[in-house]
Formats: sequence, structure tokens, C-alpha cells
Amino acid sequence: MNPSQKDANRHHRMAGAPGGWQAGDIILVPNIPRRRMFSLARVTGPYRYEPMTLPDGSQDFGHIREVELLTQNGVANTSHYVGSGLRHTLTTRSRTWEIRKRDEDFAFLLDHLDEADLIEESRATDRFQRVIDQAEEKVISAFTDVFRDELFRNLGKAEWEPVIARALQSNFPNAQVKKTGGPSERDADIEILFDNPIGGANWIIVVQVKDWSQKAGASPVKQLRDAIETRTVRTDDGLLATQVIGAVLALTEAEPSDELVDAMDALERETDVPTQILYGEEFQKLILEGLLRVSR
Repeated sequence: MNPSQKDANRHHRMAGAPGGWQAGDIILVPNIPRRRMFSLARVTGPYRYEPMTLPDGSQDFGHIREVELLTQNGVANTSHYVGSGLRHTLTTRSRTWEIRKRDEDFAFLLDHLDEADLIEESRATDRFQRVIDQAEEKVISAFTDVFRDELFRNLGKAEWEPVIARALQSNFPNAQVKKTGGPSERDADIEILFDNPIGGANWIIVVQVKDWSQKAGASPVKQLRDAIETRTVRTDDGLLATQVIGAVLALTEAEPSDELVDAMDALERETDVPTQILYGEEFQKLILEGLLRVSR
């Protein structure tokens, strides 16, 4: 081969030679659309040589393969979707190289091409925390069925209140969670108290717990209304000393009726206090995640 042919031969993989790029193959292009990123594309057409003059007067190499771009905005080299093996191969200095041994990393990445955070960089500590979070989520999912059955078999009525309070304390570590159920409950079984970070009235979330099954009617709404009113305290000067910032109805097994949903919405409109009905999977998740966090 003459010098020009030898230079071109460095692109033999791109030209479709045996072992080189074939239609349907996926290629990774480093530093596109910018440094510390890469793009993925699928080969769709044959090789052709078509040198062209660029706007600055220089000449393009002219080696062309038509492709379909798979990553419209690129992928950050350190994205948490990029496996360590694939990330390591990005340090290669060769003009072209084969990365078939990274099929598992590629398959995972291709399954997440629509994720908006592909372009976001991450640190090793961020990826480690993500591993922990994903492992915890899988444990919780596998644990849920057994946990639910045993939970409802072992707890009933007022026995729920200290368990929910403990879970809430875990979820709100900077707040004071008080179980207030009993003769002096003032229509709330649990209070979550926050110091107002900007000064002024301290904040309270009131929680009413109902160990019911079937459909829950609207009767608890009156209790929540009274809980809001009795805890909205003003000083002698008329300034707020404590302010209710949320009202929660926790249903252990029941589902809310349409009547209850409408009544809670009306309570929110009339008091300007956000309301929430916690039931079903959300209720179980609150308990399970809270107690697991406490036990770690």
C-alpha cells in the first residue's frame, strides 16, 4: 500500500471489513457533543469515501458511515447509568477500538436512553449512595407482603399510634413527634412540631389515626377541624404563637370514600391548611421505611 492507502487502512473497521462495523451495530463516539460526554449511534448505511472542504478551508477526512443517533443530548461519562467497565474504556487513546466485552453495560444504558438525567455527571460517592437506595428499595419490596400481613395481625386500635409516631420521627428527624391520643388528645392522635426556621409561629402537623376497614366516611374531618382550631394559638398581641401547617388522616386498612375525599378538600379550602389522606400502600410504606431507618 502507498502512504495514502496505509493512512486510510486505519479506518478498516469503519469500512465494514470482517470484524468491523456492520449495519445494526452500535458505536460509541467519545467527546461528542462535548468533552466528558459521549454519544451512541446505530450504523444504518454502508461505508463511503467523500472528502469535503470545511468552512474554515480545511479538508474533512471523508470516511463516512450513515448512522441513527440514539442519544439526542449525549451521555455524561460519569452518569450513574454508565457502568464502571464502560467508563474505564473511555480512557482508551486508539482511533477506534472494540468494546464488545461491555455488552452488559451497553444493555443497561440502552434500556435508559429516555432518561433526562443521562447528561448529568455524578461522583463515586453519589453512585454508591444510589446503590444503597436501590438495594433498600428492593429489600422493602420483597419484605412488604410478609410485613403487611404480620403488621395487621399484631396491631389494632390505639396500638397503632406509638408505631406510627416512631415511624414519623424517623421521617422527620428534626421535628418533635408527640403521641397525644387519649383524654387530652384535642382531636389529634399525633402531633409533629417544627421550630419555624425563619422565626415567628412554630409549626404543627396534626395526625388522626383510624384503625378501620372497608370504606371510611367523613366523620374524622370534624376531629381534624377541631384539632386545627385548638392548636392555632395567638399571643395577647394577636400574633400567631403556633400554626397548623398540615392535617393528615391515616387509615390503617380502610379506603377513603368519595364523601371523605370531598370533606377533606372542603376542610383545606376553608382553613387554608393542606390536608392528606394516608392509606393503602402509602401508609404501609411510611411505617416500613420509617421503622427500617430507625433500626439501621
